[in-house]
Amino acid sequence: YSTGSGTILGTDGTILTNYHVVGDIDKGEMYNKNGLAFIAINPTNLKGLPTWQYEAEVVRADQELDLALLKITSFMESQDPLPQALGLVAMDVADSDALNIGDELDVIGFPGIGGDTVTYTEGTVAGFLDEDRNGIFEWIKTDAEVNHGNSGGLAVNAEGLMVGVPTAGVSDSEAAGKISLIRPINMAMPLVNLSAPV
Repeated sequence: YSTGSGTILGTDGTILTNYHVVGDIDKGEMYNKNGLAFIAINPTNLKGLPTWQYEAEVVRADQELDLALLKITSFMESQDPLPQALGLVAMDVADSDALNIGDELDVIGFPGIGGDTVTYTEGTVAGFLDEDRNGIFEWIKTDAEVNHGNSGGLAVNAEGLMVGVPTAGVSDSEAAGKISLIRPINMAMPLVNLSAPV
């Protein structure tokens, strides 16, 4: 199993995270055969520990993009049916293509260091990375901290709108430097749109 972060994109319990949070990205397999995940929800003031409340299933996954879409299916410790409204707040999404170098970019998630409460780090867009040099930038580079556990979390712009999914941190021990990589939300939208083919 693994732990990580996720972002609620739909009040029906649709959650976006990284593939490697719920599965083995090298083998292309979920950590359990049913693609189940347990979901903990933050307190409204964000100061305390999140509480385990729901079970969810992986409904779509993209191994290449390292993204997965989950849907809450039941309570974790109750056989009661889910209510029509779960009382969840969905994130609003912005156009990640509109970002420029120097723009504000902040990261929210559970980095696994400094305790198990939600953590917010500030940064800027440090650059973009086009791995296959086809003119489409697969990554947003940032100096905001992304550590183990932040994976699948939330990257927001200056207006507080979701622009990406914190996915990895790249460091160089010789240079004592680190850069974090964010998957642009625009690349995730075909996965999120359940009516669109993937």
